Amino acid sequence: MTSNSGVRLNNTSGANPTLVLPGASLTEVAAGRLFVREQTDGKLPARTSEQMQLATSELVSNALMYGKAGPIVMTVHVSPDAAWVRIANDSPPTARLPPVSDWAISGSNDRSGRGLGIVKAVSDQIQVEREGERVAVTACFALTTNDWRS
Repeated sequence: MTSNSGVRLNNTSGANPTLVLPGASLTEVAAGRLFVREQTDGKLPARTSEQMQLATSELVSNALMYGKAGPIVMTVHVSPDAAWVRIANDSPPTARLPPVSDWAISGSNDRSGRGLGIVKAVSDQIQVEREGERVAVTACFALTTNDWRS
């Protein structure tokens, strides 16, 4: 299914729904957040869903700003003990992603550099994969019984 904006929804019936964004405009960040909200609403504690949406915003923004023009593939997974969102796109071979251990939120006066630090701050674990030009970042969120308490 493809919308007027070029956003394509794949596999919503399976365990890991996928959304393909065209990778052409920062307006797609909102579509990514909405997709995560739709996939997690009522299935996760509100706080975890919000953290996943925030991580999605930052990762899709980075894919749009630093990756190659073209599709961005988002996948969401929700299970009783964990949830994750994976953002994958093509990146120039010369583009370097710093090691996750170096991801930090930059100073408030810096023009950029907060996104990866925010992703690290709200996620329990981050996995970065690079195969050729394809870069995928997965932000993981652990769930406990206490997460469901008000």
